[in-house]
Amino acid sequence: MADINPAPISLPAEKYIELYNTSDYDIDLTNWIFLSEGQSERIFPYITLKSGEYLILCEDGKKDLFSQYGNVVDFLTSSDIIVSGRNLKLMMPDNSVIGEITYSDTWYNDPDKDNGGWSLERIDPANFCGESNNWAASVDQSGGTPGQKNSVFASNQDNTAPELESVKIVSSNELTLFFTENISYASGSELTNFSVNNGIGNPNNAFVDTEDKTIIHVMFTNNFADKQAYRLMIENISDNCGNIIQTTGYDFTYYRIHPVALWVKDEKRLKLDFSETADFSSAVNTGNYFCDNGIGNPEFAVRETLDSAIVHLQFTGTFPDGKEINLTVSGVKDINGNTMNDTTLKFSYYTPKENDIAVNEVLFNAFPNGNDFVELYNRSEFPIDLINLQLAKTDDENPDSIIQISPLSEENKYFNPGTYLAFTTSKKGVLTFYMSKNEENIYEIPSMPTYPDDKGTVVLLYKDTSVIDKFSYNENMQFPLLDDHEGVSLERVNYGKPTQETSNWHSASELVGFATPAYQNSQYNDGTNAGNAPVNIDPHVFSPDNDGFDDYANINFKFNTPRSEEHTSELQSH
Repeated sequence: MADINPAPISLPAEKYIELYNTSDYDIDLTNWIFLSEGQSERIFPYITLKSGEYLILCEDGKKDLFSQYGNVVDFLTSSDIIVSGRNLKLMMPDNSVIGEITYSDTWYNDPDKDNGGWSLERIDPANFCGESNNWAASVDQSGGTPGQKNSVFASNQDNTAPELESVKIVSSNELTLFFTENISYASGSELTNFSVNNGIGNPNNAFVDTEDKTIIHVMFTNNFADKQAYRLMIENISDNCGNIIQTTGYDFTYYRIHPVALWVKDEKRLKLDFSETADFSSAVNTGNYFCDNGIGNPEFAVRETLDSAIVHLQFTGTFPDGKEINLTVSGVKDINGNTMNDTTLKFSYYTPKENDIAVNEVLFNAFPNGNDFVELYNRSEFPIDLINLQLAKTDDENPDSIIQISPLSEENKYFNPGTYLAFTTSKKGVLTFYMSKNEENIYEIPSMPTYPDDKGTVVLLYKDTSVIDKFSYNENMQFPLLDDHEGVSLERVNYGKPTQETSNWHSASELVGFATPAYQNSQYNDGTNAGNAPVNIDPHVFSPDNDGFDDYANINFKFNTPRSEEHTSELQSH
């Protein structure tokens, strides 16, 4: 029981943890250790947990509240159990881990119970490797079942072996392996379970990550050679249920340390990402970095603590806006002393101006079980880092106030010129209803502004303050012959025309399923057929049936009088 707000229906309004002895023998828990992540160790008193029996752990001084339910040890503190995300360990006196879990409030699988007052129960106590798929909210009317068989008890065996997901080259003699599920400590540390060909052999060290049990770190005595292809072989790796991985081979080619990404933080700062951990001394040596265009060497070079493959550079001079700059990197070594080849990287510092990025499509009235999305198009000639962009809305009560500012990315990611990107809180909630030619360009973000179904304003910001584009929509902008606007996006006809020009927006075509997330709009018209006549109608014949083909006509006017401008109007059938 991790969340007692609101309180359980009839159980004590106190947090607790239940242990269960699944073995066929009694276990002496004297001097065993319970450890909640970030807290002090709690040492068990003299107590034996008999086979098939339960033990309740609660806060100090709360024993009498739980005694009616069974055996109790009251040695926890109020900070040992939080609502979600805490790692809990049960260890023997020698610190051997017997049981471990990092629980989450997403495991309730019941929106009526995940706000508190119900315990999380293990479905199958004999399943030692199941996590979210082996836990559920209690269905007992009291809110939980301390000291007795869980109300959700059922056979829920895990017969699926782990699989290798990916491999990261950490250095010239270290690999990090990522698996689909938690790996047992014993199999993850057995050196003979790993080998690399071409003279590398078995590792001299291997261990399961202490924070994420799906990760194994593997270190070798011999270094990988530059530009040499290798094959890593993995066998006998198992999860905590004894399911053993099939013998797996992974091919990789090692390249000596080199920059893999360069990010422009602002007018004076760069972020440089290397292919592997960079040696500290060479990484922070400002003489190893040089920018042309009068910029010179950085005044500071700082290697990140959490990710030592990343180096931050800060210069005294400012980068010229919109001009290509060359950064030369040399002399940086990996942690084994191998020096990189001299490399020159090109970059441009650019601050996006108003309308450089266009709000290009908005789904504000999604289908039931679907999700809204906002599509953007980069009209500029420069890549723009998504980490600096945010979606927002205006306050209905105060239209000049911008609220609900939502970042488009928590990490550096370039929005390239001529590219469409769509943003939503659920990619599945979009792709369930619409096809996309660029699914990889549909980005799922943790939160988005709430855009009402009738009217609202979509705001695109740069660094929380500068408005790049703003679009005020209302449902009356939809195609008037549609019977229902639900699930129909508004598409921008031409991203080169003013955002708020009503005639520049149209309902997405029925032929594409009423939305085109992350690719060219079904109603797009670049206006190239305008011609040179004083009055031009394009097309001459139009069919307003919302099929995405000639649904409207553009009437273009050209005047020969001084200071006259070309004017365009849109004609639709109403």
